[in-house]
Amino acid sequence: CMTQARAIRALASLHTATGDPRALEVALGAMRFAEEEYTAGDGLFTNQRKPAAAPGKEWLWSVDQIHETLSAQEAALWRAHSQIVPLGNLEMEADPFREYFRLNTLRAAVPLEKAAATAGVPLAQAPALLESGRKKLLAAREARSPRMDAWPVGTAAPSFRMVSAYSALFTATGDAAWREKALALAKQAREAFSREGRLIEQDVTSPTLAEARAFTYALAIQAALDLAEITLDDLWRLWAGDLSTIVAEKFLDQDGRLQEARPGSTPLQIPIEDRMMLFDDSTCGLMRMNIARLEALGQPPAPEMQTLVRSLPPMADYPVIFTDSILATSFARSRVIVELPAQADETWREAASKLPLDRIARRIGKDSGAKIVHPDGTST
Repeated sequence: CMTQARAIRALASLHTATGDPRALEVALGAMRFAEEEYTAGDGLFTNQRKPAAAPGKEWLWSVDQIHETLSAQEAALWRAHSQIVPLGNLEMEADPFREYFRLNTLRAAVPLEKAAATAGVPLAQAPALLESGRKKLLAAREARSPRMDAWPVGTAAPSFRMVSAYSALFTATGDAAWREKALALAKQAREAFSREGRLIEQDVTSPTLAEARAFTYALAIQAALDLAEITLDDLWRLWAGDLSTIVAEKFLDQDGRLQEARPGSTPLQIPIEDRMMLFDDSTCGLMRMNIARLEALGQPPAPEMQTLVRSLPPMADYPVIFTDSILATSFARSRVIVELPAQADETWREAASKLPLDRIARRIGKDSGAKIVHPDGTST
C-alpha cells in the first residue's frame, strides 16, 4: 500500500508539472487498486492483505492457458502486448534455472498501439479488449490463487501515506472529493494512532512494542503538512510542528543523529539511523523535506533538527540514494511562497489550495494584498 501511495503522489506531481494525462490516469488507477486491496475493516489502511503462501507458477501463464481463458481477439492482443511466446518471456537473469520454462508473465511490454497493429486488432477496439481480457485473466488467476482477506485493523504508516496520496490527487485534479477523503482519513488516523502525546504503529496489546518509529513520524508530518497546504487550516501545520518537536526530543541522540527507534521503547539499544534511500524515502531525507516546508510556512522546527542537514556522508559518493535529500535541498533553496491576503476570501483560498505540494508553499499573510515571496527574499 505504501508503494502505491508513494507512486500516486509522484505521478500526481508529474501530471501537474507536465500536463501528461497518462501520469494522472495511472495515478487514479493505482488509487482504485489501493482502496480495493488495502482498506482495513476499520476504514484505515494496511500495507498488505493477510499473508499467503509465496506465489509460484500459478501467477504465470502458458500460451495454452491464455487461449483457454480469452477470446481469439483478446488473446492475440494480450500476447502482443505482453510479448507472450511458447517458450516463455522471462529473461534468463529472472529465471536462471529455467524453473518457469514455457511460462509467461503479464506486462505492458510494448505500447498498446503497436500491440494492436501486431495482433490485427482495430486500435479503437484495443482498450476495451485489453480491459475485458484483464478481467478474465484476473478471475482465472484468483481461481488458482485465491485473494487473502484484508487485515481487520489499519496501521499508521500506510494510512498516513494514503493521506498524502489523496492530497496530491486533489491538487492534480481540483476534485474536492479527494480533499474530503484526505481529511477524513487524517482525522481517523490521528485519533487511532496517538497515545499519550506519541504515535503508535498499530493498536496492539503491548504499548512499548507498538510505538512508532521515526519514519512513521516523518510520514505523519508530511501528511499534516499536505493537509495544511490543501486546507489552509493552521491546526494541521501546528500538529506537524508538534510532531517534529517530539522527534527532536525523543529520537535525536547527543550527537544529533536521528535514531529510528526511541531509546526508551527498544529492548536492545542499537542506534540505527536511516540516512539512505533503499526501499522507500529515508527517514532523514523525508524529515529534511518536512523541515524545509515548516520553515516556508513560518514555523521553524526545534534547533536540534537543524543538525540533520549535516548528518549525511558525502553526497558525491552516493548520489542516487540521496534523491530525497536532494529534493529537500532543492525545495529549501528554490521554492516560492504564495502569501494570501489576511482576510482572503474563498476564491483566493481555493485557488491556492490547488497549487502543487512540493514546490510551492502557501500561507495567510498579514497584509491586505497577495504576494509571492521568491527564494532570494524578494517579493512580487
